[in-house]
Amino acid sequence: MFLVPNFYAILAANIMAEFGNTLSLPFYRSWIFSKIPSDKASSILAGLSSFEKMVALATPLIVGLLAKLNPILPYLTSLTLFLAAIPLLLSLEKRK
Repeated sequence: MFLVPNFYAILAANIMAEFGNTLSLPFYRSWIFSKIPSDKASSILAGLSSFEKMVALATPLIVGLLAKLNPILPYLTSLTLFLAAIPLLLSLEKRK
């Protein structure tokens, strides 16, 4: 049981992560508002929020199905998606 993290360490890490998310939200919103027209801001932000909630609902189901097939599959899928995102982000950066 020496590899099991301390409960209080996990709790502290979660609190720090949520605090960081809270601090970054105004900067994120400011960046979003600088990129989109003000007349469409509310509909775009509502769409983004809905999309994030749908992804948050679907992700555990997909991960559960993958884990049922093989416990390593969720990790391999995550790695594959991250590696696929790198060229996409680099190509978007070169467009600027």
